[in-house]
Amino acid sequence: ATWHQHRHTSPSRLRHGGSRSVTVTPTQSQLSSSSLAPLPPPLPPLPPTPMAPSEIPLPPTPPPMPTPVWQVGQEILCQGKLATVRYIGPVQGVAGPFLGVEFQKAGAGKHDGMVDGVRYFGPVDNLRGLFVRANAAHLAAYKPEVEAATKLQAQARRVQAKQEVEFHTVF
Repeated sequence: ATWHQHRHTSPSRLRHGGSRSVTVTPTQSQLSSSSLAPLPPPLPPLPPTPMAPSEIPLPPTPPPMPTPVWQVGQEILCQGKLATVRYIGPVQGVAGPFLGVEFQKAGAGKHDGMVDGVRYFGPVDNLRGLFVRANAAHLAAYKPEVEAATKLQAQARRVQAKQEVEFHTVF
């Protein structure tokens, strides 16, 4: 069977064994009459080119977060509690700039403005002073509207808790 004859054999006849399998090799004249152009020879692989570490592109770095500018006497929220900045600067024996803050409520701090025998601010009532790193995440500028919202939320939670206690007492 030639390529031309095999082409006209019905697919059902091939599936049901009506014809034997034939390997067809096209002749040179069939290849030249084909509309396909011959493939070019494959290109040789490119040799790997090592990159110096300085040539490797790095991902862009995000801009640094701006450090808030604190001022002595400024009211801030420190750990969610209202405080006043009393000192800005270094603390002996510890690296980095610090804020010395005085909380409005007693017992919220750890000292009275003196650390390791050095007075940085105060004296304030005992346990109202605290030193925190100036770039600490839990520092925020005080805004009266934020404090009002926080107090309102706390009051709503107290009322809700009281109502739940009364509900459990009745039933």
